[in-house]
Amino acid sequence: MKDNDTKVKYLNNDRVQVNMSMNDYQRLLRQLNTTRDAIVYFDECKTFNMEHIRNFDEMAWTMGFKLGFRRQDTDCYGLYHDCVLPEDTNPRPPK
Repeated sequence: MKDNDTKVKYLNNDRVQVNMSMNDYQRLLRQLNTTRDAIVYFDECKTFNMEHIRNFDEMAWTMGFKLGFRRQDTDCYGLYHDCVLPEDTNPRPPK
């Protein structure tokens, strides 16, 4: 995947404006439909294929990258932590 050319602008009225290329927008749409297909398959068959798991992972990574989300800063391997807004990279307090 090329560099992220998506621009996320945080507006004053608790809104966000996202500006991305049509190719990136269409890619997110394809991945959304692929994820929906996997959910329908699971609903009917009660199992996932490894391809479905790969597609879930790809969609999660693409959405996080393209929308500018960041992993929480922790002393652990960040792959398993929630994404947060770029200005809020500290972990949530324990529950």
